[in-house]
Amino acid sequence: MRRIFLVIVLAVFIYSLFRDMSVVRALILCAGVVGAFAVSRIPLKHIAVMRYPVIGLCLALTGGLLLYAPLRSYQVVRYACPVLAFFAASFFLATLDEKAKKPVHEIVGLSLILLSSGYNLAISQHTGLLLPLTVSTALFLFVLSRNRLLPVVACFAAMVVVFLYMKKVAVFGGSLSLNGIERYVVLGSAFTLLLVAFIGVVRKAAMLAMLPFFALLCISIDLLLSVGFKFRGLMLYQPLLALFIVGPVVGLMMKGEGERA
Repeated sequence: MRRIFLVIVLAVFIYSLFRDMSVVRALILCAGVVGAFAVSRIPLKHIAVMRYPVIGLCLALTGGLLLYAPLRSYQVVRYACPVLAFFAASFFLATLDEKAKKPVHEIVGLSLILLSSGYNLAISQHTGLLLPLTVSTALFLFVLSRNRLLPVVACFAAMVVVFLYMKKVAVFGGSLSLNGIERYVVLGSAFTLLLVAFIGVVRKAAMLAMLPFFALLCISIDLLLSVGFKFRGLMLYQPLLALFIVGPVVGLMMKGEGERA
C-alpha cells in the first residue's frame, strides 16, 4: 500500500513538472516510475557502498574540470554535474551518524563536498541549485543538532553570494506559467513526499531514511523558492534533470524498512 501511494505521488509530481503532456512526456513519466521501482529492488548493501564512487566521482569531476577545460563543453558532463553534486552531498550528510568521526574529519569532509559540488554547479551553469543546496544543508544539520558544522555552511553560503554577485548571475526573476492549481499540485506532491521521508527519519534514523529526507528537503526548498519567489531553480526549469534526481530518491523510499545492509 505504501509503495502504491508513493508511486501515485511520484506520478503526480512528474506530471506537475512537465505539465502539458505529450506522447514523449508520457513515456518520460513512465520511465521515472519504472526507474524508481528499479532502484527499490537494489539491495541496501549495494546502495550503502555506492556512496564511495558517487562522492569520488564528484571530487574527480571537479579535478577534471579544473585541469581539462574542454571537458566543460560536453553536454553529458554538464548534466552529470548537478546529479553528482546532489547525490554526493546527500550520501555524505545521510551517513554522518553511521560512525563516530572526529569533528575535524567532518569539517574537512563537508568542506570538500560543498566546494566540489559548488564548483561543478557553477562551471556547468546550474547555479540555481546552489542556494537550495546551501539552505537544505543548514536545515538538515540543525535538525541533526550538528551545530559545529553550521559555520562551514555559513562560509560556503557567503562564497555563493559573493560568486553570484561578482558574476552578476540572475537567480531571481523567473517566469513560470503556473496557475493556482498547478502551484498547489507541484508543492503539495513535493511536500507530501517530504512528509513521508520525515516520518521515516522519526521511525529510524538510518541512511535509508536520512538520504531521502535530505534530498526531498532540498527539492522542496528549490520548488518553494521557484514558485513563491520566482527563483530560477532546477526542478521546474529543468524537469528532465529533476527526474534523474527524484526517481531514485522515491525508489529508496519504496524499500522495506526492515532491510539490512
